[in-house]
Amino acid sequence: SSLLRRQRPLRHGAGAHLHAAPPARSNATGRLASATLVTLALLAARRSRGRCEAVRRRAEGQATDLELEAAKVRAEVEAMQRAAEAERRKARALRLTNGLSKVGAAQLRVRLKEEEKIDLTETQVEELVASCRAGSETVLSVEDLQSDKFGEELDRLLQQKAEAERGAKLAERERRAKEAEELRQQQEVAAIFSPGADGDDRSFTTRLLAVLTYLLPLLDSLQFSLPLLDVVEPLGDLVEFLAPLFALKEAIPFGTFIFLIGYQALARNTEFAALLRFNLAQAVVLDVLLIVPQFAAAIFGLELPPDFGVALFIITFGVIAYSIVLTLLGKNPDGLGGLSDMTRRNLGPF
Repeated sequence: SSLLRRQRPLRHGAGAHLHAAPPARSNATGRLASATLVTLALLAARRSRGRCEAVRRRAEGQATDLELEAAKVRAEVEAMQRAAEAERRKARALRLTNGLSKVGAAQLRVRLKEEEKIDLTETQVEELVASCRAGSETVLSVEDLQSDKFGEELDRLLQQKAEAERGAKLAERERRAKEAEELRQQQEVAAIFSPGADGDDRSFTTRLLAVLTYLLPLLDSLQFSLPLLDVVEPLGDLVEFLAPLFALKEAIPFGTFIFLIGYQALARNTEFAALLRFNLAQAVVLDVLLIVPQFAAAIFGLELPPDFGVALFIITFGVIAYSIVLTLLGKNPDGLGGLSDMTRRNLGPF
């Protein structure tokens, strides 16, 4: 009984081993199948690489054949070009000799001008002959005329001539442009001192009179410039220069109003030049804009702040400077926005 109990596990273990044997044979079969598939894949890849290599070699061979064919075509084209050039030179040589065996420098120059429409100087033709013939001989044969040396030297001379002609044309264009610029400047200067078109007098005298109209607003604005005298030194010289005129105006009772009435009457007179009338009217408007703040301050018993007066003087001075420059150029100083609009309404028919 005890022996039997000892042998049962052994039989059980041996049985288990016998039952486990089939899976081992199955694993071996699987590995063999996998190895076979890998081998087949390698063989297929090797055959594919072989086909690719054959295609590549075939393509390289075709490319080489194409290159050889292209080189052959190029050689044939170059040969045809050389033959055509040789024929052209031979035909030119026959034209230049006109049936003669040789031609001299003087005859060559005449034939080049008549047959080839090439006009060279005597010196250039002599250089051409000397470059093709050694020694003191001054005649060229048909062989000389169709040689490469003759063709190269003739092409060089033609290139020099073309460059010289381009330089001459460029110099001529520059000369004409310079003359046109000088003429334009002369016309601009003449326009400053000449009357305008269609009876519109814009002569220098008219422009000078139109500039002088701004003395009235300038004199009336000087009283606001006093705080600036210590800052802007040239302004003191201007005030000193205009002081006699300011004193003269102040010596006349209601001098500013008298001048304003006179300016307005002259601006309405259509017999005067339009440039003078416009500046008279604009000087009236500018001076009125200067007087209005002073009257308003006097009515309400106030005093204008110094800063306000300085700003008023600077604006007035800028407007006057702009108007003077435009007037001297013969143009209406009508680019001042609302001030110029009030000037046109004040002027009436212009």
